[in-house]
Amino acid sequence: RAFNAGRQSLARCAARDTSRIASVSPSLQDDWEVQFNESARNVSGLQWPAYTRNVSAKAVFGHAVALVGYDNENYQWIGINSWGNDTNSNERTRGVTSDGLFRIEMGLAGVGTPEQTYGVSCTVFPGNQKDLHGTGWLTKQRRQVQPLNAASALNVTADCYSYRVQRKETVASIVESLGLDYVDFIQRNRRQFGRLQNVSYKLAQTKTAVELQKILTVVSTVTQPLTADKPYFVCAFYDAKAVASNVTCFAEATDACARTGTVGCTLHYKDVNVREELPAGKTVQVCSSRFALPGELDKVAVMS
Repeated sequence: RAFNAGRQSLARCAARDTSRIASVSPSLQDDWEVQFNESARNVSGLQWPAYTRNVSAKAVFGHAVALVGYDNENYQWIGINSWGNDTNSNERTRGVTSDGLFRIEMGLAGVGTPEQTYGVSCTVFPGNQKDLHGTGWLTKQRRQVQPLNAASALNVTADCYSYRVQRKETVASIVESLGLDYVDFIQRNRRQFGRLQNVSYKLAQTKTAVELQKILTVVSTVTQPLTADKPYFVCAFYDAKAVASNVTCFAEATDACARTGTVGCTLHYKDVNVREELPAGKTVQVCSSRFALPGELDKVAVMS
């Protein structure tokens, strides 16, 4: 684990065998500058001969480098030197080759063979505000999710997980933080939301019967999975004698709400109040096709 001044754990780290990319601390030999002499400053490390065994060489100091590739045919690592890539050979802080790369035989200078080399990976603890890698999403609190079942726990491309609602959370807070689709989330979790809210929206101007029907059809596609109550318009109508009345129209018949004498219509429907607090402890499904892509779930959630 990584710690913040001994007070708070910042990350959980684990090491594993790797034969690909790793960070290592080789012990440089006293013949390093012989094999990588001043002439190497003007040549790419991939073209310069690899560092090889010298039985008389002695370790002088440790130095961290990054292994960025490997050559299994010649049994060599490809590393990049943190000293830089400048061609000035007068300072140790400058590069060993023109591009900073170098090749070294596996097993030399403390750089192990594939079965002796370990890569270290760290995961920031949930909700930690420390941005370790300069990525903005780490400053956001990540929510803890769980696989839907035992079978999906082994599916690395799963796009649906379960999430336990916390205190004072709303549909909006969950959807926005996880980057979900509002309609999909609401339809999957309708039973968790309790009563629906009566919503009304007054049109800014009168519409034709066809336009009113299209509006009601679109609204129905959203509300139909949530409630059997159909959306409708209530329109204010004045007849030839200037007598006012209200007319109600559903999608099946909207002509009465588009007659001459109609002065205003208000849309009515039932929907989930996305700003209303959800019952804490309820379990909901959170699904997104992005979750199946490598690394995307880690940006907004952690497995608990």
